Amino acid sequence: MNLALWLQRAGLSHGSMPAAASGTRLVMTYSQLAMRAARLAGALSDRFKLEPGERVAIAAKNMPDYLALLYGIWHAGLAAVPANAKLHGAELGYILEQSGARVCFASKGIDTDIAPHAPKTLQHLITIGSADYEALFTADAIDVVPRDGDDLAWLFYTSGTTGRPKGAMLTHRNLNWASHAYATEVDPTSPGDAILHAAPMSHGSGIYIMPHVARLGVQVIPESGGFEPDEIATLFNHWPRMSMFAAPTMIKRMVASPADCNAANIRT
Repeated sequence: MNLALWLQRAGLSHGSMPAAASGTRLVMTYSQLAMRAARLAGALSDRFKLEPGERVAIAAKNMPDYLALLYGIWHAGLAAVPANAKLHGAELGYILEQSGARVCFASKGIDTDIAPHAPKTLQHLITIGSADYEALFTADAIDVVPRDGDDLAWLFYTSGTTGRPKGAMLTHRNLNWASHAYATEVDPTSPGDAILHAAPMSHGSGIYIMPHVARLGVQVIPESGGFEPDEIATLFNHWPRMSMFAAPTMIKRMVASPADCNAANIRT
């Protein structure tokens, strides 16, 4: 069972973490993430000429680089527009037009779904993992662009089940207070505690990225990129004090799964 994870901070000895399970791999440390975000911010600012407050969309499946994209967007003083990777290309095209995003990062396959529906306002559709994408991380790193608490940080689109998707405007203050409240009052989080992203990082699971970064946590991303009960059980067996955002149907599938899962390791 393979696993992609992001270790809690630069310089931490491997002996401070749980013993590596077979097939697990380290993708990024905190210092590597910080540099990747700063370089992406430089590209967004200098190469694409985006101004603070402009929107940048992410239409991607769960992946470790989701963090570099989010934090790179914020580093440049921009607003993130994460969109559900399971949406139809026409729905994604609507979100891109309605949000006014001039740049969109998309997983391979999703990029081709978007292309026929891309609005004229979209200037750059960048395939994650492509040569053009990796070239962005060779840009010069820039300093963090300061933003106010009331500035837009995350344009959070609804599923659209009751009509067209609607963008809820979450400010930096929203995310800051929600993250600290979560880590202290809802799900007390300490350095090294893990969050498992088996639900979309564009929505519910992604909101828990920030409190775990603030508390020097570990971001665990299944190699499958989604929710497979047997894989989830293996990950819970490996990571003590791990939490996971899950919809009721996911809980039902976990309970029905014959996989052996050490429930004592589940923090929340």
